[in-house]
Amino acid sequence: MDGVNPTDEEIRRWAYSGALEPMQDWDLIIGFAWHAETLIDLVGDSGCPSRRYLLGALALLVGDAVRTGYHTTSREELQRLLAIADSREDQWLSAWAARSRRLMESPSAFDYAAWCGGGLALTPVAD
Repeated sequence: MDGVNPTDEEIRRWAYSGALEPMQDWDLIIGFAWHAETLIDLVGDSGCPSRRYLLGALALLVGDAVRTGYHTTSREELQRLLAIADSREDQWLSAWAARSRRLMESPSAFDYAAWCGGGLALTPVAD
């Protein structure tokens, strides 16, 4: 595996392996829009051992986009990804989508520890 440029299949294999993150800042490496649909699939699977970690990567994707004024990921792309998450009918994904929309509506509510530090993944459905 190329740790700094993993394929979606490599992310899937890792996610189901139960192994620790393959390198420091792995969430930063996989938390990009081009991996987001894979992350959504994995977070939506309650049997995925890395589900909570990957939810943190999805939060990072949104948090970074909002905090940079949508330079890292466009608002339109985020809206598309949130619609995909809503279609999965999974509580964790629904909560992520709802929280993301609230942040997009009120960017001043951004909290680095919650959105980019894994904090929201600690309470995946509490809202």
